[in-house]
Amino acid sequence: MLIDQHVEIGESSKLLTTSDASRLAIRSGNNNASIRSQSFGTAAAFANEGSGNSFGVATGINRVELANNIEFSGANTLLESAGTVSVENLNAPDLLAFSLGIAGSASQKNTSTGKTTSLAGVGSYAQNIAELKTDILFDSIDRVDAGGAVFFRNRERADIEADAGGLTLALAATATGTSPTASVGVGAAIAINQIGSPRESSTSINITDTEIIAADGDINVQARSKSQIDALAYSGALAGSRGNGLSVSLAGAGSQASNEVRQDVIVSVEGTSALTTTASGDIDVGATNKNEVLADAGGVSVALALGLAANSATSGAVGSGVATNNVGSTSNLSSTSVLIGLSLIHI
Repeated sequence: MLIDQHVEIGESSKLLTTSDASRLAIRSGNNNASIRSQSFGTAAAFANEGSGNSFGVATGINRVELANNIEFSGANTLLESAGTVSVENLNAPDLLAFSLGIAGSASQKNTSTGKTTSLAGVGSYAQNIAELKTDILFDSIDRVDAGGAVFFRNRERADIEADAGGLTLALAATATGTSPTASVGVGAAIAINQIGSPRESSTSINITDTEIIAADGDINVQARSKSQIDALAYSGALAGSRGNGLSVSLAGAGSQASNEVRQDVIVSVEGTSALTTTASGDIDVGATNKNEVLADAGGVSVALALGLAANSATSGAVGSGVATNNVGSTSNLSSTSVLIGLSLIHI
């Protein structure tokens, strides 16, 4: 899915205000994009005189590219205000990938001479793959000229969540011997967020070959990312068996939650650009990354076996959870930086 919101002010455009109390404001905001992928999988089986088997799978995947950009270009393009000049950009999408799988299996045999088997397995997978572009670009325009202050603010505030859950139940029982009774339950859940895939996400302000003047105020240029990125995965398995004689019960549950974030937060002032304030105005240029990244995983497993009179009972349970966060990588690092090259800053 591609969502591209673009404000472009091009060659020879002139945006002018003449009152000292005026404000020249250019805004772009993407704060209503709510993208949901929800999946439920269920399976159940019951056998009265033999074996029962059930398997369930649930998958929820979001793959999106969200761009929200403001671009100024052209040598004759002019932004001029007797008051203030403000350029504000906000990208705040809400992404949720949710999957839940439930499987149950039960088998019984009332007059046994042998085998009763019950199997249940479930898998749940949730994933967000997102590339977020939130950029403001000044490319070789004439100038930005304000009688008051100048504000450039570029913000990303995404809420991204991947939730996966898997629950399985397996029961096997015989009323009278002879031997085996078996029950197996397996549950798995995986939740993954990949932000900046396949290309890095960016929150940036780029000023190239552009003059910016604040005659009676500050120049404030800020790029900021403050997103919430959560991956949650939980799984549970219960296996129980009862028989007169050998009774076997196995249960296994595993979950994995991971976040991979590759994002640049950059402010760059390059080329022949000049930032000038008078009347004791300040110049404040900054890039901030305050993303909150959480990975949570848990696995619970319970196995019960009861052999009764003819002895023998076997029971096993395994539960595991793995949670990882990878912000940047050895080959593709995330960065937060302010770059100023071959430019003039006058106060």
